[in-house]
Amino acid sequence: MVKQVREIMKTEVVTVSPDTSMTDLQRLFLTARVGALPVLDREHRLLGIVSRSDVVRKFSLEQSLAELADSDFDAILGVEDDDGALDSIGAAVGRRLSRLHARDVMISEVITIGPDASITEAASQMLDRRIHRLPVVENGQLVGIVSTFDFVALFAS
Repeated sequence: MVKQVREIMKTEVVTVSPDTSMTDLQRLFLTARVGALPVLDREHRLLGIVSRSDVVRKFSLEQSLAELADSDFDAILGVEDDDGALDSIGAAVGRRLSRLHARDVMISEVITIGPDASITEAASQMLDRRIHRLPVVENGQLVGIVSTFDFVALFAS
């Protein structure tokens, strides 16, 4: 008999609210030792998911924009930068990033699966969509999460 998602999913899922700050997201990634955090509303409905790579991507984008702005500014003025402008831009980017929250970086079109789905279906979805985790939703509520690690553990056993 083919196993169901409910047999391998993790039911103790660390979640965040849309208002969770970037600082708190980073802290949770480290302390909870997870690669993604489902974002839930007050009624525990899934709004999105934010991964470590989403946060890194946002930081990288902001840094690239700051560097581009600095180099364009210098080129337009025809001056050499003494790094003072870059320091100012860096400080501004830091302030901007400190105001971001989970809702600003989360993926809101989340692919989910039900707990009664087969693990074959879950694995196929993960492979087809090139994702590492699937939130498990039942009756509109998050009930667990299945990840590539769960499949590795299943294979190892």
